[in-house]
Amino acid sequence: MNGWQRLWIVLSVLLAIAAGYIAYIAMPNEARLTNVHKTLMAGYAYDMKAIANAKDENTKKFYRENVGTIEDVGNRSDAERKKHELRLAELPGEQREFIISLTLVWLAICIGIYVAGWVAGWVYRGFRPKKV
Repeated sequence: MNGWQRLWIVLSVLLAIAAGYIAYIAMPNEARLTNVHKTLMAGYAYDMKAIANAKDENTKKFYRENVGTIEDVGNRSDAERKKHELRLAELPGEQREFIISLTLVWLAICIGIYVAGWVAGWVYRGFRPKKV
């Protein structure tokens, strides 16, 4: 193994570490999905409370036109609960796809670097004077 191939191995390992960090940061997980779900549910709860506490007719009209009725918000809340359960059920598959995709991208980059180095060496050797 020559020095360039060793350099390629070192770069590949560094890229693998970076890919692992990206997976740690960006991979979908239950905590993120639950956080988004809680935020949406808090918004629905706020809307329901605001609709119920609306005093004047203009405020009630605003909520009816822009947010809907308490029943509408309740239906959206129920739909979000069902979606959240479905997302949690699909999570292992999404994580597997994420890891496979990230691994394939890492592998493609490593192969691309190796091929680029091989091509650069081939071109460089073409310009070197021939030994007589």
